[in-house]
Amino acid sequence: MAIATERIVILIPPKTGSAWLRTALNNANVEWWQDGEEHGLPVSPVKNRTACLVVRHPATWLRSYYCYRFTDPVRLYPELDEIIDLQQADGLKLPTTKTFERFVFDVTTLHTGFVGKVFGRYNESHEKGPGNQISIRSETLRDNMPSILNNVGEPFDQAAFVGTPRMNECSLAAMPRITPAIENRVAEAEGETISCYGYDTAVYGPYEGGQ
Repeated sequence: MAIATERIVILIPPKTGSAWLRTALNNANVEWWQDGEEHGLPVSPVKNRTACLVVRHPATWLRSYYCYRFTDPVRLYPELDEIIDLQQADGLKLPTTKTFERFVFDVTTLHTGFVGKVFGRYNESHEKGPGNQISIRSETLRDNMPSILNNVGEPFDQAAFVGTPRMNECSLAAMPRITPAIENRVAEAEGETISCYGYDTAVYGPYEGGQ
């Protein structure tokens, strides 16, 4: 889906903070509308507006999707769902660091660069117009989105935007850890994505969207 205004189209793949961003924009009195179905690709042309793609570090994106599938039955990516289905068929009820590590091993072996391709489909989903095209990391939405909105001339209440609390905290008792082994596997399989969006020089961590 995309979050659209008269001045900007925010391309926002699943698990990159859409719920928080919509709440923050509402709090900031921004007039926006949703382009495309929930969890789906946007459908309208960007035309002369700025296009802003929201991304997330591949390691935490995979962890978020992995945990999401244990709390929500909606299936978004068959390639990942099949791997999780096999674990659940073996009796797994809640994710653990060990099972997440196995999930990452399988994903990076069978579907190298998967997360980058998810982001790429959103980046390529719109009709490219003369407007600017930029990206923003979900980990820094609260800090960096205000400057983007200011640059495109979007009126909004900045204090209300940055004051929006985090949401969608993981309801699971224990979040799987991102171990050095997981970091290495993701770095190898998603190296181009990590470099393209600046994660090779940035620390990743919690973000406003939650898990």
